[in-house]
Amino acid sequence: MDRTSTRSRLIGMTLVVTLLLTLGHGVTLAGQRASRAFEPVRLITGFVDRLNLTPQQRAEIRVVLEAHQADLTSLVEREVAARAVLFQAIHQPETNEQAVRLASRVVASADADLAIERAEIYTEVSPILTEEQKAEVAAFTERMRKLVQSDLERTIGPRAGLNKLNLSEEQRAAIRAIIESHAPTLEALVSQEIATRTALTDAIRQPQVSEDAVREASAAVAAVDVELAVERAEIFAEIEDTLTPDQRAKLASVQERLRQALEDRGELAFTVGMRLLV
Repeated sequence: MDRTSTRSRLIGMTLVVTLLLTLGHGVTLAGQRASRAFEPVRLITGFVDRLNLTPQQRAEIRVVLEAHQADLTSLVEREVAARAVLFQAIHQPETNEQAVRLASRVVASADADLAIERAEIYTEVSPILTEEQKAEVAAFTERMRKLVQSDLERTIGPRAGLNKLNLSEEQRAAIRAIIESHAPTLEALVSQEIATRTALTDAIRQPQVSEDAVREASAAVAAVDVELAVERAEIFAEIEDTLTPDQRAKLASVQERLRQALEDRGELAFTVGMRLLV
């Protein structure tokens, strides 16, 4: 697939998720496991049906989305590009902490600007919805958050793609020991990440945009995320040491297919969601 098509899919997925994040509780990249049955088309179709938007609400939301689409697209392009660099920095045979931290700071800058945009969308979309509809959006977003967490865990988590490698019992034991050795640190960071993202959502979901408050909350998230990125890089490097050259090559291929499948579901969800919403 060409780079333009991949970028378009990521942008499409993120535009829909951004709207949901604006109205709901947010999607965190780490957390407890949830069901792997991520079926975005069915979920979004059912969600929009339950929302019961009136023709006037649909028209008003469409105006908001269209007004912000150019800025959102530009911001998402920045964020996608920055995360691609961070992914490469993390997935190296040897951990380069300085490179990971630098890449994480670039992601944080893009995320902060995106958070401001989310706050602006919230102030415009929230008054269009009834209290019942807002509650429905919040409930749906919480469910989607858990499903996205599960998909991301399968795609970029420590165990992503390992079940395709025909690992020996010795390798399995070594990898299990690596993951268990990092579990206390990961659990603490995940707890902090959830707390800081909740605070960021609260900063975004205000009647008036406070850029200082949103940027401060976004910086708190970034401070935790950079430590998570370093931890992921260390885990990946340790796991790679247990693999043969052939297994390393196969792992890279499997992870790419997993990411592509996630993007495909994102594109389909975006297409269906936008058609139903507007």
